[in-house]
Amino acid sequence: MYLWDFGDDSAAASGVNVTHTYGAIGVYTASITAMNSVSSLAMTTPVVIATRPIANAGQDQIVMSRVSVTLDGSASVDENASPSLTYRLDAKRRPDGFIE
Repeated sequence: MYLWDFGDDSAAASGVNVTHTYGAIGVYTASITAMNSVSSLAMTTPVVIATRPIANAGQDQIVMSRVSVTLDGSASVDENASPSLTYRLDAKRRPDGFIE
C-alpha cells in the first residue's frame, strides 16, 4: 500500500501512481509512505510551485523585409528567477496578412 501526503493540507491519496494539483504558489514537502504487513518506509521530496515568467520584447514594430529588428527584453519579469532570466527567440510563423 502507498500513502501520499502532498504537504498542502489536502486529503492524502493512495496508490502507486497519483496526480495532484497544488492550489497556490509555494514550497511544499511531499511524502510517500510504502507499507506492507511487516514494515513501512517513508520518503520526502521538496516541490516548488512557481509563477510563470512574463516575457516582454518591447513595443510592436513594423519593419520591411530583411531589415534588422532590435528586441528589448528588459521589461520581462520572473518573480522566481535565480539569478536572472535567460532569453531565446523562436520565430516560427509569419503573422496573418504578411506579404513578402
